[in-house]
This record gives sequence, structure tokens and C-alpha cells, in this order.
Amino acid sequence: MNDFDSLVELLKQQDYSTYDLEALFTTLLEFDFTKADLQQYIPEVKDPHNYARNILCLEPIEVVVLAWPARSSSAIHFHQGFWGVVAVAEGRLDNVTFTHQDGVVTESNMECGLAGALIKESDGVIHLLKNPTDELAITVHFYYPPLADFDGMEIYDLSTETIGVLNDTAESASWSEPRTSFKEIKKKAFKYEALEKRKDAPSHRIHPLIPKPGADEITELLTSYYREQAANYDHYDTNHESRRLYTSRINRLIADDLSKTQMANYLAIACGTGRRAMEIRALSGMHFNLFGVDISSEMGAIAKKRGISTQSSTWLNAEVEERSMDAVSFLYAFGHISSAAERAVSLTKISKCLQVGGRLYLDVFNVIDRFEWGPRAVGVYEQLDLQRMGYEKGDVFYRKTGGKSIAYLHYFAENEITELLNESGFKIISLTHVGYTKHPGEILSQPDEGSIFIIAEKAE
Repeated sequence: MNDFDSLVELLKQQDYSTYDLEALFTTLLEFDFTKADLQQYIPEVKDPHNYARNILCLEPIEVVVLAWPARSSSAIHFHQGFWGVVAVAEGRLDNVTFTHQDGVVTESNMECGLAGALIKESDGVIHLLKNPTDELAITVHFYYPPLADFDGMEIYDLSTETIGVLNDTAESASWSEPRTSFKEIKKKAFKYEALEKRKDAPSHRIHPLIPKPGADEITELLTSYYREQAANYDHYDTNHESRRLYTSRINRLIADDLSKTQMANYLAIACGTGRRAMEIRALSGMHFNLFGVDISSEMGAIAKKRGISTQSSTWLNAEVEERSMDAVSFLYAFGHISSAAERAVSLTKISKCLQVGGRLYLDVFNVIDRFEWGPRAVGVYEQLDLQRMGYEKGDVFYRKTGGKSIAYLHYFAENEITELLNESGFKIISLTHVGYTKHPGEILSQPDEGSIFIIAEKAE
């Protein structure tokens, strides 16, 4: 279905005593909003700081087209007694949700809606919608029961810790409304705690992008993310206790295995600053040549200063002679490759650059690790039907708490990564679970604990 008017008519025909949020979401998944002819319905933006609305339908469901000027947003508002879906037709719209518990408001989740995205708005959610770009965004909103007006809606101001209750004259869920648009303004209504300032703040946060960007866009995101991290990456690597213990254990496992071999050339894919490659060589007691590849030119420059011959490139674009390497490592980064197909091609290229019998050292995050994001990523994947948005099970986008750049990572099932390796010409020598979030650096026996570390060998 590509005709927008036909979609609206279809929605008018539904029985909303049984047609719920999941049913609406499923229906809208069949429609490509990026190709919808909405020109005649797009409202005129009169205030450059506030969105404009054009209500197309109020019975039995509300359908409204919104135009979001650059850097505009709704206020944080409370959905009470209604639910809906937001479809992003053009531009980008972020959805930020909050919790309000025991008098404290804090941010809970964020998802980034790119063109073609569908964003669920459940009854009872507290959230804001914002256009973080310098371009106009166009969205279509579907709500049930319909909102004839904003009467009774509560909006939040974090800076003043105030709640405003709108009346039926308000034209938007925004603090740009005049005082006459409010029934009541409640001062000191809550205490705001910025997530990044909380003692229990996570180091990184899940930040879904929908639909899933393409491979080139994901590479750009990762390049930006590691550019932001480059200057402090080693400090974080060595001072974050669980990460330090985890990477130290992996480094030791690699060094111990290398010490049993005769080799001359070692390639570190996603070498970062080169710190780990240097440590692995030192621990092995050997004097092999070090080569590196990394998408971050900033990190690559640091690796070069350490004496590593480094290319600033994606792995697939890197120039490495066939059968020129005795060992290759792909540490903490194989999951950054954006699709199963590209992972297979990457492993095939690694196989080609290795001597027969050459080693591959690889670690990946475990999708069933109960102490990590994997199970949550799968839950979000299933809840939001992200397969229909281009995701593979185990995909997650995230950002460092307090950071701006977003990165991508794939969590692996054990059979998924072993089958990939076998199909790419590798024989698995060992597979070990190493603790990361919990029991960091320890060798674990349970399949639902720790990351997966593999030593593989290029088969003849």
C-alpha cells in the first residue's frame, strides 16, 4: 500500500474495541511513509521554535501531520489515556522517554527515528519528541482515542522542575504556549536528575536508530564515535576496571598461544591506538612485525607513533597482500561490521591474507550473556519488530553516557559465529567464555555468561 488517503480510510474502518497499538503498528509497517504524497497536508510553520500541526481525521482515530522546524521539540509530556504511533516521513525525529518515580524525573531511553521509522507511543509514557537537525522534519501521528485538544495534558520543564497542565486552548504540547493555555502551573513539582550525573549511571546507553542505516552510514557513525573517543581511549581502557581485566585476559590468552608458534607478521584489525597489539607482543616475548588497520585516523596516528605500520581504512578497503600474515586479531570490534553478509566477506579476506595454519584471534559479545545488553537487544528487536526495520537479531546502537556520537554493535549467538568461521575456511582451535561485566577477566563455564573468545586456524 502506497496511497496515503487509502491508508487513512483503512484505519477509519477498524473496530477500536479490539484494534490495539500492536495492530496499528503492524498495519503501518506495510506502508512506506518515505514515498507518501503528503505535500498538500504539510502545515505551514509559523513559529521557527515550535512544530505545526494539521489534523486530518478525528474519528474514530486521530491522524495528524506535523512539521518540525530545525532544532524544535515538544515539551516533555505525559500520555494519559491514549496511545499511538509516529511515522517519520522526512528528516529525523528523536523520541526521548523519562521516568517519574518518587518525585524524581530522569531520562530512561532514547530512539532516533530516521525517515521511514515508526515510533510507538504507549499509554502512560512520559516523553518528548525533537528534531535535532538543521533540516525540516515531517511526521504523521496516529492516536487513539483521538485528542480533540490538549486539555489536561501535563508537560514538564526540567530546568525549573515545573509541571504545566494545559487547557483546551493550547495548540501544542509546548512551553511556548501563552500562559492563558494553562489550567495550572505546578512549581517544584519534582527533582530532575540528569542520567549522566547519577552515581549508578551506565558507561554506555542503548540508542536505537530506526530503520537500520546502511553499511556506509554505519561506518560514518563508527568513525565519528571513535574520533570522539580517541584522545581518552587508552585512559578508559586501562582505568575502567572490568574492561581492563577483560582485555588483559584476552591479551594474555593470545600472547600465550603466539609464544608456541613461529611467526614474523601480526596484523591487528581495528588496532585502535595500538596499545593492545604492543602489549600482546611484549607478553609473548617475541619480536614479530606489527601491522594495523583502523577506521579512525586519529587512533591510527597514535598507533603509528607507537611504531605500528597502520592504515586508516575499513578492513574491506585495506590493502594487505595474500598469505602475508602469520596471525590476525580482530578484537573488540568484529561486531561493528554491520551485516552477516559483510562479516562473511571480511572473514574470507582475513583467510586470504593468512598463511595456511595462520592464527585468527577474535572476540565477540555474547547475545545470551545475562549480564550484558544482548538479551535486552533481542527483547527490543522482538518488541519493535525491528527485523522489518532492517535489523538482524543481536544488533544494537549505543552511545557513551554524556557523549554525542552513536556506534553500532552486533551481539552473537555461539553457533552464529562458529558457523561463519567454518564457512570462511577456518578451523576453530578453542572457544572460551571470558567474563566482562561480571567476573571480568575470568574464564567462565556457563554459556550465558561472558563474551566469546575464539582462536581459529586457517585450514589448508
